[in-house]
Parts: sequence; structure tokens; C-alpha cells
Amino acid sequence: MSTILGIHTNLTGGSSAEDAKMTGGHAWITVHKNGNVDYYGLWPDQHPDVIDNGPGSDVRRGMEKHDYAADSRYYALSAEQEKVLNRHLNISVKWRYTHNCSSWATEIVRKVTTENVKANEPIIAFVETPRQLGMSIRRLEAKLPSTLAKPVPLKPQLAKPSSSFSSRRAAN
Repeated sequence: MSTILGIHTNLTGGSSAEDAKMTGGHAWITVHKNGNVDYYGLWPDQHPDVIDNGPGSDVRRGMEKHDYAADSRYYALSAEQEKVLNRHLNISVKWRYTHNCSSWATEIVRKVTTENVKANEPIIAFVETPRQLGMSIRRLEAKLPSTLAKPVPLKPQLAKPSSSFSSRRAAN
């Protein structure tokens, strides 16, 4: 069985009531392999549900196991993409207002699959939110729906610089 990467949010904007929750909610990723699922999210040490791990990574494993996802998108991964994913899951990351659960989850998906799932909040510059992530997932799902059973098909990794780019660079 191939590995499947999921990106999830528990809040989708659109109504005025949901817009009031602009900076609320949570985003995370899942990794499905051989019938097992692992949950990963970025959480600040100051969050009441988190044990402060000091200088350790703020990427937490398993905290979202019982969360409900309002919106999700799934991707089939190649062996090479799985290596990229594992490499990024082992990088120590710190939570910040400008690098939060939404920005971390979208960054992982972009680096692994090359798809740009956006979470940029237009009202608050330089902040990404679960609300915007949910709306982005819905737009992508409207074009190409995905489920765990039928994920977005494999995509090639980021292409290496083309020979013309390499040639131009070498000529300079």
C-alpha cells in the first residue's frame, strides 16, 4: 500500500459567524501507511493542552487523533515523496504567530507534493489561518476531489532546474 498524506482543518470560513473565528481553529496533517495513521500538528508550548517541551520541536504527534476535520485533502505519495515527508517531519520547528499550524501544514504539503494549498489570511498580513486553509481545500476539492480511498494521484517532485537555466547560469 502506498503512503497517503492528508491535510486537515477543523474550521472553514464563509459565514459571518465563522468569520468571527478568524484566528481560531486548528490545522494538521496525517500520514496513512499500511493501515496505520499518524497525526502531526504544530502547537505552541503555551497552549493549555500541550506539555511544554522546552527547546524541543513544537511539532506534536497524535494530538489530533480525536479531532473532527471540517475539510480534508489527500495525496498519494511516491517513495521519494515519502522520504521528503519524513525528512521534514524530523526537522525541529517552533510555533510562532507567523508560522503556525496552518502555515506549517501547508508548507509540508507544498514541499512534498508541490501543490500550493493556501492559508493566507487577507485581513491579517503575514498570518495563515485554519479558516483560509479550509476555504482553499474546498476550492481544490471542487476541481479535483480526493478521499482517503481515492487520493490526488502522484505528482512529480519539484523539477530540477532546466538545462537552459543551468546553461544561462553557467554562462554568467
